[in-house]
Amino acid sequence: HELVPGLDVKLYTVLLLSFFAILNLMGISESGSVALIIFTVHFLTLSLLCCFSLLYLCRNGLGQLQHNWNGYRPEEELLPDGNPGFVQRGFWTSIFFGYGTAMLGVSGFESSSQFIEEQAAGVFPKTLDNMWTAIAFFNPLVMFLAISIFPLPDIARVH
Repeated sequence: HELVPGLDVKLYTVLLLSFFAILNLMGISESGSVALIIFTVHFLTLSLLCCFSLLYLCRNGLGQLQHNWNGYRPEEELLPDGNPGFVQRGFWTSIFFGYGTAMLGVSGFESSSQFIEEQAAGVFPKTLDNMWTAIAFFNPLVMFLAISIFPLPDIARVH
């Protein structure tokens, strides 16, 4: 892996999946305490990512954000075959698509419906309110930090 050169990604992926398979076999698949631990780790990871990204911005400034905000001209980034590497849609269109895509990966909405039958009356709307609160905070912040740190063509190449 690029971050840890000696890390065997396939091995650790199998180990992680095995760990969750064992948890499932033990009957902990729908445990509230396991869900709380996963949520806490996820929340702490996002918080650390945001803190270190803000620290990076404090040290390096907002030059990349300004460059991304002004937009790239396709001729600036050419692939080896001479085609533009970045399709310019406009900044606000990119914000819209980025926020919509982020809703799929961060929210947890897809798993909340599994527990609706097990919740007492009136609890599910509170659960949705809590998820919307977290999403409304983290999604725009992570998106802002990403476009403040990474060049847009690099983000476009990854996806």
